[in-house]
Amino acid sequence: MSLDAWKQQLATETPERVVEHCAFCVTLNGPGRDANGFCATAYKDAVQGELVKRKIIRDKYAQGIRGGEVRLGYTPDELRCARGTPRDINRSVGRYGVREQWVYRAQNFYFEDGVLSSWQD
Repeated sequence: MSLDAWKQQLATETPERVVEHCAFCVTLNGPGRDANGFCATAYKDAVQGELVKRKIIRDKYAQGIRGGEVRLGYTPDELRCARGTPRDINRSVGRYGVREQWVYRAQNFYFEDGVLSSWQD
């Protein structure tokens, strides 16, 4: 499939599915890395462009996410696009709100009410 055809198809996907495409490439190649084939740079750029256009990834974070960078304040979708799919997500709900711990191989990331608040190496 050509890149233009792929971009047209991507435009019809649900937001969740577009995020899955982004996370798949990061999980496959590692954060901030490019590869040939399915997750080549042009493909990743097309996915990220679609996410920015739909305001799923904020434009001010797009370049950092592309490089695998993590910043406080990311949304869950932004972290998934920067680091891929976590191994596990632990969730707690209380009067204080909703807290999530995203478990990756060498790091844990913590969200408070949908905003990345800290991480641990």
